[in-house]
Amino acid sequence: MKRYALHLCMLSFLFLFGMGTTLAQEDNSQSIIAKMKSATKEFEAEVKSLKGQLKSGEIDQEAFEEAVEEAADKFEDKMEAYGEAIGDMFDGDDDEDTSVSILTDSTKNKVKISIGDKKGRKRTNSYFLLNFGPTYMLEGTIAETAVTPEFAPWKSWSGNIGLMFSTRLGGQKSIAYVNYGLLWKFTYLEVSSDHRLVVENGNPYYVPPSPYASSFDKSEFSRQSLVLPLQLRFAGQGKKSLNVMLGGYGGLRLYAFQDLEFKSMDGEKAELRLRDDYQTNMLQYGVSAAIGQQWWQLYADYELSNLFEDNPNYEYNMLNAGVQFFF
Repeated sequence: MKRYALHLCMLSFLFLFGMGTTLAQEDNSQSIIAKMKSATKEFEAEVKSLKGQLKSGEIDQEAFEEAVEEAADKFEDKMEAYGEAIGDMFDGDDDEDTSVSILTDSTKNKVKISIGDKKGRKRTNSYFLLNFGPTYMLEGTIAETAVTPEFAPWKSWSGNIGLMFSTRLGGQKSIAYVNYGLLWKFTYLEVSSDHRLVVENGNPYYVPPSPYASSFDKSEFSRQSLVLPLQLRFAGQGKKSLNVMLGGYGGLRLYAFQDLEFKSMDGEKAELRLRDDYQTNMLQYGVSAAIGQQWWQLYADYELSNLFEDNPNYEYNMLNAGVQFFF
């Protein structure tokens, strides 16, 4: 229970942190728009002042036109910088096109700014997902008579590859999305001690290398699964805005196998692949979280279902962590 409470606290922190950051980015975009409006009023006031000086005879027509042209150049440079900032804010994860247009009349006295989308943001978008990282085995109850293998976390790894969809919840300015899709999940668990996995009387056991050799160069268990993820995503509209994802997944084991590498009695290198499900759980489910930007995040998923099905010898849950990319 302590382990579950710790994970719940971590997920709650990620959620609150992500919500605060994304709302701050929305306020920043409104601040830039306010600066654009303020700069427009300053430019119009400057042109109005120059017209007054022309009318009173303080400056002639040529000086008036030069001053207006100089003021207009500075104004357009400032608007271009603001426009790029607005474009970064609104050119977001839905491939929307943002238009920032500045229109002036022939005397450059009246200015009109138009900020908006050339086309509305799509509600649902699709992505290709790839993630991978090391896998840690968390032990629960281990039978006293069972041999406990030593797993190598930095040689054990897992990942997902597949198609994801993201649907916006709410209107155009909503920061909430639901993510779902279909992924191929691959898991490789390497044992650093000299043990291999067998099934005896319907139960999995880890046993020494014999009869193959006195020691193993490699002992690795692999499992391939098909999973359906379901997550809530909170994200601003900018490409560099913070993305926070919280959710879970469920899936089915497709097949499993074990790879053994060792040297024979004659010193020859041998490789052996044994195909079996090794009484691993057919059904899998867990929780997941990720934090990062639009196209990459750091992720973690914890498999709530045990590795082995109805097994009195071993209680193992897997914690996977790494980096993921969206294409």
